[in-house]
Amino acid sequence: MGNTDETRKQEFPDYESYSYGPIKLERIGRNIMISSNWQPEQFEQHIQRIKKIRPRFKNEIDQKVRKISTLIQKFDPLSLLATISTINCFGDPEEYRETTHKGAECYVEYAQSLLLSYKYKEYTEMLTKDIIEQFNNLIAEIFNAVLWYFASESTVSDSRPIEKELRYMSILRYLFIRGNSYVEQHIDMMISIFKEHDSFFKQHYGITSGEIIASVQCIAKQLNENMQQQSMIMQLLHELHELYKEFADKENIEKYASFDEYRQKYLSLPVVQKKKKKLDELSINIGRSSFEIIPSTKIPIELLKLLSSQFGCNKDFIEFPKSPGWPTNNTVIYDRPLIEHENKFYCFTPQILIRNIVNILEKWIKLKDINYFEGIYQKKRAKYLENKMMEYLSNILPGAKVYRNLYYYTYENGKKKRNETDGLILFDENIILAEGKAGGVPISARRGSIDSMRKNIKALIDDAYEQASRTKQYIMKTKEPVFEDEKGVEILIKDKEKYKNIYLINVTLQNLGQIATQLHLLKKLDFIKGKEWLWSVFINDLRIISELIEFPSVFLHFLTRRIKTNEYAQFRTIDELDLLMYYFKKGLYFGGNGLKDAKIQIPYGYTEELDRYYDFVAGRVSSGEKPQLDSPPEYKELVKKIEATHKLGFTLIGTTLLSLDRKVQQKVVDWLNSQRNQLNKDVTDHNFTMVFDDFGLTFYINKLKTSDLSTKLDDYAKSKIRKTKCNKWICIVVEYRKNGDYNVNFHVYNRTG
Repeated sequence: MGNTDETRKQEFPDYESYSYGPIKLERIGRNIMISSNWQPEQFEQHIQRIKKIRPRFKNEIDQKVRKISTLIQKFDPLSLLATISTINCFGDPEEYRETTHKGAECYVEYAQSLLLSYKYKEYTEMLTKDIIEQFNNLIAEIFNAVLWYFASESTVSDSRPIEKELRYMSILRYLFIRGNSYVEQHIDMMISIFKEHDSFFKQHYGITSGEIIASVQCIAKQLNENMQQQSMIMQLLHELHELYKEFADKENIEKYASFDEYRQKYLSLPVVQKKKKKLDELSINIGRSSFEIIPSTKIPIELLKLLSSQFGCNKDFIEFPKSPGWPTNNTVIYDRPLIEHENKFYCFTPQILIRNIVNILEKWIKLKDINYFEGIYQKKRAKYLENKMMEYLSNILPGAKVYRNLYYYTYENGKKKRNETDGLILFDENIILAEGKAGGVPISARRGSIDSMRKNIKALIDDAYEQASRTKQYIMKTKEPVFEDEKGVEILIKDKEKYKNIYLINVTLQNLGQIATQLHLLKKLDFIKGKEWLWSVFINDLRIISELIEFPSVFLHFLTRRIKTNEYAQFRTIDELDLLMYYFKKGLYFGGNGLKDAKIQIPYGYTEELDRYYDFVAGRVSSGEKPQLDSPPEYKELVKKIEATHKLGFTLIGTTLLSLDRKVQQKVVDWLNSQRNQLNKDVTDHNFTMVFDDFGLTFYINKLKTSDLSTKLDDYAKSKIRKTKCNKWICIVVEYRKNGDYNVNFHVYNRTG
């Protein structure tokens, strides 16, 4: 059958497609695919056309920046910021959806950067709805034009195509993507990192890091309360207006001696008095801007001054010769996100303040004592990361043997060399080697500098890969690998042959986005070496994974498939949590899914349920179900019972069962349920066998408690291996109890010869 739109609709009910010239966009559920039917010569002609008109893009951007600069100098900047912030930075969490949310925090950041470039003056013109709309539209147009300008950069660049792609993706993320963690987790991380440096902050700034972070939270809370208050005022005014219309319909004004008497009658209504009293209580501060921050003991004025910029202090943003007023320019707002004006303080983008407080505090440390930052601070920051990394992995793998900061010796050119590994975990037949990298990502790398990325990636990913790979080679080549901890206590890996899998994990303190989720780009650029893949993950994403993974086999199955995605270059995402949720929903498996002919596949909207859940945990919404692997509950219970045996190889059985598709899983559950229902009617043993590409699987119901069952299974499995040519056969024995519960055991048979 041909690959037509009609065929797609038959195969996938939730399907739609759109064609724009040679470009075709297709959506199957939450997957977006992009493909093109252009021939190479047609594409080359298109490149030449874009190259020819590219200078127009820059002229268009500069023209729009001049236009918006002229506009904003006519109106009060505080009022302009209030309008754009209300539209883009605030909303009802109950209604938030990633796929429908239209707000763009980057627009507010750009507006603030632009407005702070000019000194404040007296403004006489009043804002109108049309001016506000024009202001917002111009910002959106500037961002769109900048996006196209950098998209067309590849037509004039001599860089390799893969470098162009990585650069463009980095610029795209820098321009539009905001937020690396859920707020509560980000705050937890900040508190943990800086609490050991409170004496430093107290000595140099008169306030501890804990007090600074608490103040930042109070600022955000004050803003939210202000916005809620304004919303309640508008709601009460609307309700009073509706009550007045209802009153006017019932009461004839002509029967009253005066309008004042008529008005007093309305105001005397109990429901009106109740609402008016509430309105009067809320309107005490009605003359004050909702974005004004009132200093208090919890929000000291000295801290507000340190965090504030003033109008005119950001003139370099608008005067940068190469790209005046472009959103890619340096700006003061990330170091000083508040605004101080006429002895008042304003916060129009609380998200900037919360997200950037780590960078702000680190800069404050460097400003006072660079040696302290490069020594004590960085060492403790790295230790925090290593501890949290191992804590989260330990939570995922209960009962594992977990070792931190181990050393081992190798010989290079006849010389003895001491090597280190941050973390080693032994769990069933699996070894996990974990390396933490606490370094930051410079702004040049985030804005697409390939040279900066190369240096940064080496420090954060490639060095971790080399460390973990070196440790893996040591384990594989040494008969009895010996490590020692920081106290000199030896750790010996016994029975090394039993370990079938060694996983390499790189945990970072910074969210690396597409750099971590698309390692195939880095390998093509030779930014990372080696033949095998590792898993690079942001520490707060690892925390979420540790909180959502139900049992170890799920994690190991996810980890195996997650690492495998590095080989699937078509699959594009910049968010690790998209991969997790895609795994929960679709299994993170790309074979035979009907998408293989797509040039690009983008998972879209998969984290909506995750966002909702963590908003619910934080108390921002009324409900939110915890995301979990989409697998029959009874099937997951079977895997957990297999894990509970603690028999060597239990994770092999668990991950193998999880690798079966959902229909097969349900088939297994249905058969087991049918056997449970026949407990009192049928006392004979039964079995259920399935054969897959490389292995066979038999479920055996042992009702007779046969003494020679092991021999029977041996003979049966070996016979099946010979007939089917399978390399492995798994037998799972189920023994039901009278109450319907059951015990499990398993046997694994490998083909020999």
